[in-house]
Amino acid sequence: MPTITPTDVLAIVKLAIYAPLFPLSVYLLFRQGFAKDAGWLQLSIFCLIRLIGSAAQIVTIHDKSSLTPYIMADVLLVIGLAPLLVASLGFVSRAIRTMLQSQRSVSTFTMISRAVSVVSLVALVLCIVGSTNVTSLEQLVSSQPLLTAGKIIFGVVYVAVVMITAFAIILYYHTRSQRTKPNDEGVLILAVVVALPLILVRLIYAYLGTWASDKARYSPFTGSLTLQITLSVGEEIAVSIVFIVIGFVVSKLPKDGSTAADFGPMQLGPQDNSIDDVAAQTKGVNATWAGRM
Repeated sequence: MPTITPTDVLAIVKLAIYAPLFPLSVYLLFRQGFAKDAGWLQLSIFCLIRLIGSAAQIVTIHDKSSLTPYIMADVLLVIGLAPLLVASLGFVSRAIRTMLQSQRSVSTFTMISRAVSVVSLVALVLCIVGSTNVTSLEQLVSSQPLLTAGKIIFGVVYVAVVMITAFAIILYYHTRSQRTKPNDEGVLILAVVVALPLILVRLIYAYLGTWASDKARYSPFTGSLTLQITLSVGEEIAVSIVFIVIGFVVSKLPKDGSTAADFGPMQLGPQDNSIDDVAAQTKGVNATWAGRM
């Protein structure tokens, strides 16, 4: 008779929660587009990671001796930080690109956001290598150098996302007078502002499992179930739900990937008249007023 631990029960609950969240995230991926820096792809990847990780934990119910399911569950648990951070970056980046009013500024910001994504990928690789380079469950619970380095880099990525979000808030208020109608920038920024404190708690939980004096207490396998729920699982589920909700609220981007916002009649865009046409119209209006005088 297999023994079901509280951790196994938690894995079953997570499987039941992410089972509907994953298809919803895939639907939003098709609805919003597959742009890799838009955030929706990373949201779907995160939900899939949590599904597979929960399934790997459930496998250990029938086979407590095999290390492979534990390694898989641990790897998928750690690397979940990457898609959450990059998804947050993608959502706030969409808002910023919409508000920037010059192509040069958009290009510069895109380079910055992609550089942050690359750094997150480096942390992801380090965490995978650090988690798989073990030969026992005891080593899996203990800190591995590469895994520790990956977690530190995730912290750097988090700080970068916070700074970019702060810039988005400043830019949003700076351009608020130029908007002629409500748009999606505020919704996207608000969603990320709500998500970032939750991701911070999740990041702190990962750090406690590395540097706390009683680090075994924060292990996903041998640690406190209450701490895991309140500092890790609950935060991830909440962030996933927030992002999925805004996916149904914000409008779908044009097929050309344009994020141009409506900033009123004074902004010239690719669909506006040429400068010569505008000058001609202005000259005609002046002539009309002169005739009336």
